[in-house]
Amino acid sequence: MFIRQEQLAKEMGVSVSTLWRWRRDGKMPPVVALSSRVVGWQRKDIEQWLKEQTIDANCHRGNSVLASLS
Repeated sequence: MFIRQEQLAKEMGVSVSTLWRWRRDGKMPPVVALSSRVVGWQRKDIEQWLKEQTIDANCHRGNSVLASLS
């Protein structure tokens, strides 16, 4: 199952611009082209990425993507 950036931004409580910046900076899993103008992620990739960010936040306080959500 795929999740589009607008839906992911809403679920994470961040803006689409923030997702774009994280993508640009290589902080997120790569997107999948769903059409010539639409991108998204496999939900399982996002869930794994979020788990990794939580582990990183617990190990390295403030040095993860989650720190920018605060």
